[in-house]
Amino acid sequence: LCLEMQRKHAQAAEHFRAFANNSTEISDRLDGEVRLGYNLIFSAQFKQADELYSHILTSYEISGFDRAECHLRRAMARIALKFFAEADHDLNSALGHINGAIGPYRQGNEALAELHFQRGELYRQYMAEVQLTFPLEDIKQSVTDKVRFFRRSLYAFVESIKVNHTYWAIAAGHQLGVLHEDIYEDLLNADYPPDFDEEMKAYYFYELDKKLAPIIRESISIYERTITISAKQGAENEWVRSTEASLLRLRHLEEQLQRRLAQDPLEAYQLRKREPFIREPITVPLPPSPSQGSHHERSLPISSR
Repeated sequence: LCLEMQRKHAQAAEHFRAFANNSTEISDRLDGEVRLGYNLIFSAQFKQADELYSHILTSYEISGFDRAECHLRRAMARIALKFFAEADHDLNSALGHINGAIGPYRQGNEALAELHFQRGELYRQYMAEVQLTFPLEDIKQSVTDKVRFFRRSLYAFVESIKVNHTYWAIAAGHQLGVLHEDIYEDLLNADYPPDFDEEMKAYYFYELDKKLAPIIRESISIYERTITISAKQGAENEWVRSTEASLLRLRHLEEQLQRRLAQDPLEAYQLRKREPFIREPITVPLPPSPSQGSHHERSLPISSR
C-alpha cells in the first residue's frame, strides 16, 4: 500500500501478488487480487490486468461496488488494448451494478463519476482510430464515424461532470478540452487531393482554418471553465496543472490561426508552413497519491472507499 501511494505501481503489484498467493482466506486472496489488478493497470500491464479481472469476475461471488470495480478496471485495460466493444460492455455492466448499489444517491458518487469519465475516454480513443484517408467516399464515411464517437465521448464527459465529484469533474473538463483538440488535429491532418498545387492548398487550408476556428475557441472555453471550477474548489492536482498548460498552448494556437485568417490565403499558407501546427503528446495523469490534496480530490480504488 505504501508503494501504491508513492505511485510505484509495478513494485506494489509484485507485493499484492505475493499477498494474494500466500493468503489462506478467500476474502484476503480476493482483496489482494483486486489490488493487484489496479496496480497492473497503472503500471501498463494491461493484458495481465484483463486476464486477472476476468478470473476474479468468474471465480468469486461478488456484487455491488466490488463487481462494478472489476468491470470498470477490466474496461480500462481493454481500452488500452483497443478492445473497444468489450470495454463498452464492461462499462455497461459496471453501470448496472453501481446503479443498483447507490439508488437515487448519485450526486458526488466517485465510482459513478469515474465510470462516465472512462466511457468518455473509450470513445475519445475509438475516435482516434478512425482515419481520414482517400478515396473520397471513405473520408465521408470516416468523418461521419468520427463525429459520432466525438459526440458520445463529449456526452460521457459531461455526465461525469454532472455527478459533481470534484476530482473527476476537473479530470472530465480537462479531457473535454483534449477531445476538441483531438478532432481539430484529425480534421486538420485529413487527406486532401494529391493533385492540389500550391495555390489550391493555400485556399484549402484557409477554408479549413475558418471551419476549425470555432473548435479551438470551444476548447479554450472548456479549459477556462475547468480552471474556474478548480479554483472555486481549491483543487490542486495534475489535472489542474495540465489544464493550465493546455490553455496557454491553445491561446497561442488561436492567435496563430487568427493571424492567418486576417491575411490573404496565399500569405496565410506561407505563414502556416513557417509556423506548422505541432501538438505535444497528451497523457492522462495518474491518480493522485492519497497524501496529496484534500480528501474530496482523491481518486482511490473503489475497494478502498
